[in-house]
Amino acid sequence: MEKTKEQIETDLLALQASGGNADALDSLLRRWQEPLWRYLRGLCGEDQQAWDLLQETCLSIAKSIHRLKRSEAFTSMAYQIAYRRYVDYVRADRRNKALTAAAQKQAPESTERRSLDSEQSLIREAVAQLNEMDRSIVTLTYLEGYSYEDIAQLKGIPLGTVKSRIHYAKNIIRQTIEREQT
Repeated sequence: MEKTKEQIETDLLALQASGGNADALDSLLRRWQEPLWRYLRGLCGEDQQAWDLLQETCLSIAKSIHRLKRSEAFTSMAYQIAYRRYVDYVRADRRNKALTAAAQKQAPESTERRSLDSEQSLIREAVAQLNEMDRSIVTLTYLEGYSYEDIAQLKGIPLGTVKSRIHYAKNIIRQTIEREQT
């Protein structure tokens, strides 16, 4: 598979950044800010939280770029770091919610159902019910436009696993939407 101009430029910037070039690191992070934000937004479902996670991701990339062995591995490294920051956030959020509930000893809050006027909000709600790995794969596929092969390489999992996770996620999303519409 031939590399695009953007991939070559990313590889060059990653190589320079891993060698300590601060300007190259800055350019690299600026170039990847939007794709990483969209990925994180797809995972967490909240704009502000995605921006916060993006900042943490960029800091982690800056701290670890010197360990990059091959410049071609930058994309995979960036998405892996973003995913790890998201998982850290989910774990901390669960702990905080448990502590808050225990401290307040109150009944679960009544939740107001979000307006399901648009198909987009239905899909977003369905995707939010997926586990982190499936949500990550769905986000990379449908929001970021990565091929199954690229996702397998990014996640370090077999191609068949990506395909089966997408199939499973589609079924869960379909069932959730059907349940909400009835």
